[in-house]
Amino acid sequence: MKAVFFDLDDTLYDQLQPFSQAYHDHFALYDIPIPALYQRSRVHSDTVFHDTEAGTISVSDMHHYRIQQAMADFGYQITLTEAAAFQKSYSAYQQKITLLDDVRATLDLCYRSNITMGIITNGPSAHQRMKIKQLALQQWIPENRIFISSEQGIAKPNKKLFLKAARDIQASPNELLYVGDSYQNDIMGAKAAGWQAIWLNRRQNVLSENQLLPDMIVESQDSLLEKMMAMLSH
Repeated sequence: MKAVFFDLDDTLYDQLQPFSQAYHDHFALYDIPIPALYQRSRVHSDTVFHDTEAGTISVSDMHHYRIQQAMADFGYQITLTEAAAFQKSYSAYQQKITLLDDVRATLDLCYRSNITMGIITNGPSAHQRMKIKQLALQQWIPENRIFISSEQGIAKPNKKLFLKAARDIQASPNELLYVGDSYQNDIMGAKAAGWQAIWLNRRQNVLSENQLLPDMIVESQDSLLEKMMAMLSH
């Protein structure tokens, strides 16, 4: 293995944590399971993601849309003002995110093992870079190995984004590993480009029988390091 690339959101940190904090600030009176609401907001975010990348809707409009639609899925209508207030809190809490413990240990392991590391992430440049800075990822990953969809003009799961990263570090696809939480964007994109892939399935999603399998699956916070150690030992 020559290099490992990581997704950012819900891979290197727990995205549910800042979401949950913002929920308690604004919607605590509603009877909604927070993980389920979070998942619905992700679905609605993905629905308009390409419109955001293309500039046909603004990032702020997307943020308001996804929480309004997610709340509507549970029978609650919130105003644009309420959606904006929620997003303001959510963004503020995202500026306090921290690396998951197993992720920090994995980054340290790869660094000690002289494994090249990088990031491939979907999202607006400024927003993703704020999180990269907050997580202090520069101590393991240099600027030239950070690939953000809005900067590259290509988004996951398009395999071209993975192939570009491979070319930039002069590596063959079969020398590369990708670690991510989204089966659709991360696993399918990486496998289409010929990479190995570890699926961080911490939300316990279920694959159908005919879906392409990742090379490894991680379902708990403490097993990523174990899986990585096993792969590096081969």
